Amino acid sequence: MIKTLRITSILAAILAGVLIKFFVFPVIFDVSGDENVEKVLDSAGVIEQFKNTEGKRAKSTGNQVAPLVKQAEAFARYLAPKPKAKRTVSGLKTTGKPSLAPVKPKFQVFATSYFEGNPELSQALIDEPGKGRHWVRQSTMVGHLLIEQVKDGMVIVKSSEETFELAIEKTSAATSPKSPARGSTSTGKRSPYSRTQSVTGRTAPGVTKTASKPPAPQRNAVASEKTDALIERLKDLRRSYRSDRSSSGLNGEESGEERAARIDELISKVKSTRVSTEDAKNLTSLGERLKDSSQDPNRSTPASNTGKVETSSGKPEK
Repeated sequence: MIKTLRITSILAAILAGVLIKFFVFPVIFDVSGDENVEKVLDSAGVIEQFKNTEGKRAKSTGNQVAPLVKQAEAFARYLAPKPKAKRTVSGLKTTGKPSLAPVKPKFQVFATSYFEGNPELSQALIDEPGKGRHWVRQSTMVGHLLIEQVKDGMVIVKSSEETFELAIEKTSAATSPKSPARGSTSTGKRSPYSRTQSVTGRTAPGVTKTASKPPAPQRNAVASEKTDALIERLKDLRRSYRSDRSSSGLNGEESGEERAARIDELISKVKSTRVSTEDAKNLTSLGERLKDSSQDPNRSTPASNTGKVETSSGKPEK
């Protein structure tokens, strides 16, 4: 046992000598002369290196955005997209919103029946396409238009955006080209006017009915046609009188020449005057009587019908 301890102590002393020789002596005597050791000692430590590297990295990545922020911004743009900018082409002017065309009614007003005491009972005579002329009351819808008010000679119509007035449709009366009236100017149109008369009978008191004056060109045209037909008939009758020589004026009867002369005078009067419809009927009946008398030479022509022709010139014959 004692020998073992002695051997162990000897080995420990040898090991200590070796360590002192190879580790302790170089550190004590050779540290100041080693350049590598000085460089290592003078170099920055780990903490300083970490601070330097983090500072450079922070400067280089200062403008970068975090990924979470990028995703949040993208989702916000998806929820509320930016309005697209309008592209303006050079040389072209941008026009504003076109103005809507004014609403025009598709019906015409020909007469009004105005009740002053109770305007709700007022009516208007209109001509609606597809339905013709018919009476409509106040507050009635005609298509997309509302008859708001019916006044004397006027109808107030309201649409969805505006309100406008419709007067009674004016009718133009043109004079006949074949038989112009004396003292009248040939303007081609006649100024129409409205005639207001009180309504009696079934309508309540206070109701006035306004109607446009009936057009006169049709009557004038009819009268002109009848006048022309009468003139042609009188000319034929005159030819028959001149060619008929059987009646020589015996027994107080007129001869054919006298009757032809009277018909010439009648034709000149008809041409120089403008006859009305009633006068044209009278002249037609007179022509028929003259024709009957030509067929029956023994029958004398009534003096009351052949001697005088009433005209519509407006002045009584003296």
